[in-house]
Amino acid sequence: MDRRNFLSSTAALTAFAVASRANGKTSAKPSLNGLSVIVDGLDHPEGIAVRQDGSIIFSDAHAAVSVRKPGGEIVRYGTAVSPCGVAVDRNGNAIVANMGLLSGKPGILQRVDLATGKIDVLASSVEGRPLVASNNPIATSDGAIYCSHSMPYSLPAKSKSLREISAAPTAPA
Repeated sequence: MDRRNFLSSTAALTAFAVASRANGKTSAKPSLNGLSVIVDGLDHPEGIAVRQDGSIIFSDAHAAVSVRKPGGEIVRYGTAVSPCGVAVDRNGNAIVANMGLLSGKPGILQRVDLATGKIDVLASSVEGRPLVASNNPIATSDGAIYCSHSMPYSLPAKSKSLREISAAPTAPA
């Protein structure tokens, strides 16, 4: 997501928040009018991101990552570890954070090439300790990838910080 899209999204969320507080009172329930189901039958849906072409990338327990193409076709990639948050990198690949803590699976960070289906593990540990609860990845336009991890007590005190993952970024396609 580039800065312009981020700022537009933030402005839209701010406008929604302001609109839901008419006359200084917070609305008990925002209106769901106009919302419709676009993908049904999911198992533990968590993350969602949108590619430049309008494809919607999402996580659920059916695959490492799934994509709803602009025409409505659903394409699933790989076997699910324990997918949670997703992001789109500058090349249009999916970045998947896995929340393995409750399932006894690893909390690895993966990159899924949506053109080939190839899945790479970007990070599986920090300072020799396995990741178990990766949450929300984000990819920047310069190729950096950031991801939150919910279990800071599983890491040494000096590791309770934000870290940038060097994922050997490739040139934009």
